[in-house]
Amino acid sequence: MRRSARLTPLALIALLALPAIGHAQGDDAVPPPATCIKPVVPPPGTALDKAAAEKLNTESKAYSACGDAYMTARRAAADKHQQIANTQVGAANAFAAEFNGFAASLAAFSKAQADKAAKEKK
Repeated sequence: MRRSARLTPLALIALLALPAIGHAQGDDAVPPPATCIKPVVPPPGTALDKAAAEKLNTESKAYSACGDAYMTARRAAADKHQQIANTQVGAANAFAAEFNGFAASLAAFSKAQADKAAKEKK
């Protein structure tokens, strides 16, 4: 006989939290490695002919441009994650305020009920 699958409340909460966890682990959660090709710098005092000097200069400019693009992309990703984090914190804080209001109302209600029961007991 087959039993129907039932989720415990804890399992249900975990399943409902998965989209939020998955969102935080998106494609850009782990930064890709830089793919810039670093030119080989000759030892100090090495004499370079004109072609070698131009090659080193061209490779250095390419490395600099690649590094700049990589750092800009990583900073943009960090800014995006910070905005998402700020939104998440704001939502959590808003719910905390709502929950605290509920808890205060419930406490007041419970106290009123207890006071009423005490008066009726007299």
